[in-house]
Amino acid sequence: LIYNEHSLSAMALMDQIKKIPGGPRMQVFAVTIGSLAICAIPVYWKQEKQGHDLFSQEKPEAVRANEEKLQKEFRKQKNQQ
Repeated sequence: LIYNEHSLSAMALMDQIKKIPGGPRMQVFAVTIGSLAICAIPVYWKQEKQGHDLFSQEKPEAVRANEEKLQKEFRKQKNQQ
């Protein structure tokens, strides 16, 4: 067999996974949960402002501030009439 650096790292990873207590189902569960946790880190530890990241469904702060300003002006004009 020919081993390269990728197969050696995969073998090392498999050795670490086999150290997880429980059967193969428990090992798959643990690796799946760990993978999902790693993927969730950027979502919860983001350094960007609200509404500026790639998957944000929130309005950016500047848009929200402008809408509030327009609403205040509209209410002010409505009260003056």
